[in-house]
Amino acid sequence: VAYLALSQRYGLTLTLLALYVGLADGYLKLSTGVTEISLVRDVLIAAIAGGALARLLHQRGIPKLPPLTPWVVAFGVIVALQLFNPNTLNTTKALGGLRQHLEWVPLFFFGYLLLRSERSLRNLCILIGIIAAVNGVVGLVQFHLSPDELANWGPGYAERLQGTGPVSSRLYIDEMGNERVRPFGLGSDMGFAGTLGVVAAPLVLALLATGRLTKRWWLGGLMAAGILAGVLTSQSRTAMVGVVG
Repeated sequence: VAYLALSQRYGLTLTLLALYVGLADGYLKLSTGVTEISLVRDVLIAAIAGGALARLLHQRGIPKLPPLTPWVVAFGVIVALQLFNPNTLNTTKALGGLRQHLEWVPLFFFGYLLLRSERSLRNLCILIGIIAAVNGVVGLVQFHLSPDELANWGPGYAERLQGTGPVSSRLYIDEMGNERVRPFGLGSDMGFAGTLGVVAAPLVLALLATGRLTKRWWLGGLMAAGILAGVLTSQSRTAMVGVVG
């Protein structure tokens, strides 16, 4: 956390954040059964954004804000106004909803700072493609496990498969009458690998179409295979339609 706050290598720190969110956050939450572990993600985001903001305030003069900043500010204001919704159950739920919506807002400004060159965009596409492919492979493995085998991965998996928590059971009955799992990938709920595939597929396709992976054709092939596996085993019609569209 200290390194993320102190480092000015934002490309590296945000890559570490993306790897944690895409490959570790959901798995740690389910394998331990501790839902509060999501706070780690919030701490990492706060460390990167807080360190950058402190350095920005230390500089003299008013920084130039990115285009479309008023839209981001308006979004934040609308979210904040929901705190005063008379139908809000309590302060804890209101603040929880506020966190979910606003914790990613700093990435808008980092995106403007970092994603303004062909190289940075290519690296982002590769990063998302790799994360989606790894989730696809894990989803494929989970697809061939029995409910009991996947439940042994941790109490969070068992809770979702058995439907003993706040969500319904993540199982379905196949044509033979057997219970089958709806793979989680490395996310905290079913279909995570498929959702990532919807995002990653057009990015990898763009890399292949523009020849940016000519020298690394094997990497493009592996990413495409992993993404396809994630979408097909996600058991999500939304992912199927989304990736084709």
